[in-house]
Amino acid sequence: MIKVLVVVIILGIFVLGYLMLGKWNGFLYHSYRSRQQKKKQKESMLRIGFFNPMLEKYIADTLQQVIKQYPTLSVDFYSGTKEELIQELSARKLDVIVIENDMTPMPDFQCLSQTFRLEQRADQIRLVKVREEAPDLLRVVWPKNQNSPIVRYFLKCLSDR
Repeated sequence: MIKVLVVVIILGIFVLGYLMLGKWNGFLYHSYRSRQQKKKQKESMLRIGFFNPMLEKYIADTLQQVIKQYPTLSVDFYSGTKEELIQELSARKLDVIVIENDMTPMPDFQCLSQTFRLEQRADQIRLVKVREEAPDLLRVVWPKNQNSPIVRYFLKCLSDR
């Protein structure tokens, strides 16, 4: 009788373990899928910060070019002071920022930048890349180790203007 009871208890432990492993496997699978979806959603997103919200319209042609390449792209615009935008960029909440080029050095985090000026051609005002540094220009800043192909393509399109 004791042997039968021990066998029943051992079988019960195995069945309970099997059921718990099934639940654990389901939890891990759903957790993995959720992380993959969030990662994929983040990869198809471009977050741009402007110190002046009126500047958004000057990069419209560049964004159209990027959206042709990445049709599922979601673009979010943010505005704030230079300090707020730099803080958000360093916290990786923004991918690219457009700020005034007031000739002050950037903070300690690793970033790259290019200077642009607003130029009017025919009936259109747009950003044009320039080589010189001057206080009346705009500076486009992004993290040095930017790995997103969307951000890299956006910066390439912006530079090719």
